[in-house]
Amino acid sequence: MDWKKYRESVGYTQAKMSKDATAWRRLADGYNRAAELLEQQADRMPGDTRPFAFIAALSLEQILKAILARKGVSIPTGPKGHELLLLAELAMVPLSDNQKKTLDLFTATLIWAGRYPAPNSASKWDEYQDFTFEQHVIRTPNAAMANRDTFPDWPNYSKIWVACTAAYDDGV
Repeated sequence: MDWKKYRESVGYTQAKMSKDATAWRRLADGYNRAAELLEQQADRMPGDTRPFAFIAALSLEQILKAILARKGVSIPTGPKGHELLLLAELAMVPLSDNQKKTLDLFTATLIWAGRYPAPNSASKWDEYQDFTFEQHVIRTPNAAMANRDTFPDWPNYSKIWVACTAAYDDGV
């Protein structure tokens, strides 16, 4: 049997599936649930929040692509397809300035920080440390701490998720 011809005859093709808003949404919901489970088990995780942030970032990428597919907007591919702020802008999801900063750190987590100890170039490392990460640190003369208004944690992720799902549910 020629499986490709069969898939084409029933409309199960890469071209169709890559534009299927419902398929993107189902995937997003699964990653959202996984992020929720990781948050619930945070006390059992080693002192690193990247596994949660990585899964949360995947869910945001998927829901943003679901919105784009639902609106009939072309979904960026390649490296641009992982830039969450770009996807949110194309999807016209209303986000605060702090949420946009959170998306920036989620993007870095999605691209490399959630998978590797360092990006593949020194210039990307410097860019991340000097610009992206610094937006999420409050420095005082005696200490440095995470900016709770922008850090990619459960409360900030949840607000972005709600904004994205509302944009999806609002439709075209």
